[in-house]
Amino acid sequence: AMSFVYQLSWIGVNYTVIRALALAVPLHFTALMVPISDMIGLVPIFLNSIGARGGTFLLLLRSIGVAAASTVALSTLVFVVRMLVSLLGGLLYMLQGVSDPGVPPRPGRQPTAPAQQVEEL
Repeated sequence: AMSFVYQLSWIGVNYTVIRALALAVPLHFTALMVPISDMIGLVPIFLNSIGARGGTFLLLLRSIGVAAASTVALSTLVFVVRMLVSLLGGLLYMLQGVSDPGVPPRPGRQPTAPAQQVEEL
């Protein structure tokens, strides 16, 4: 169920970028194009789907008359959006996420009280 929701959200993000670029691409075509480009991006020769997404978009969008320059702009912006979301997640992970009072702290070195630090010296 989570992967289905993820794909729907990813289709929504791609469609939002398509609308921002004022491209004449219908939503149902976007819903077909996005999973295909993601599957092709899983081929081990691609790093982070770079090249796979652009090539797939070029091939598929050419069939409905979208210009190559617009397709390159679309694939680049989609990559930038995905990278920004990943960087935000990485930043949250680096800052140890949003703390939840019901969740115990991660295992590892626990802070010591000042009195204990003096005795250790």
